[in-house]
Amino acid sequence: MSPRAVTARSLDLVLLLVAVAACGAGALPSSPASPAATPATPATTIPDARDSPAAPTPTEVPSAPTPVPAGPPVATLRGLSGRDMAGDLGTFSWDGLASDAPWIVGGTAAKARTRAVLAVAFPPDAGETAWRARWAPLTGNQPGTPVDGGSGGRDAIELTPPATPGPWSLQLVVDFGPGRNAAWYWRVEVAP
Repeated sequence: MSPRAVTARSLDLVLLLVAVAACGAGALPSSPASPAATPATPATTIPDARDSPAAPTPTEVPSAPTPVPAGPPVATLRGLSGRDMAGDLGTFSWDGLASDAPWIVGGTAAKARTRAVLAVAFPPDAGETAWRARWAPLTGNQPGTPVDGGSGGRDAIELTPPATPGPWSLQLVVDFGPGRNAAWYWRVEVAP
């Protein structure tokens, strides 16, 4: 090997070691004296925040994200034989959020007697202003023609199951003021 080749090889080895060391620092070195030291891709430069008044500095804390409306509250059916049951949320419109759902039958059946007094409860201060209920008889998992189940205003939501025993689906639509309304569903097995 010629002395010139040894010197070039040594220079390449030194440049390789400098490049490896520079990788730990986040940038590759460049040397105008040797074209081999120039990186194949241009180095990315980070603009100085002083150059652009609108550019955020690393010490700035980003602003909090815009909060998403919470949506309708949980509706709980009480007075059942056994336990209280939360309703399945269906169609709703809530502070700009909206969902359109078909009649929901539900999978788990609550049990109620024909003359039971059922009540629907919401968290305190939910702000219900009006409600209307409908019952649909079930054939398998398909709802039949709905019948009126009652309605009211700001008073308590109380209703009775249909007089005909069997599987039913209860729909409750509640208004909570401008831009806030929702429907909930329960599957209820009515017993004599």
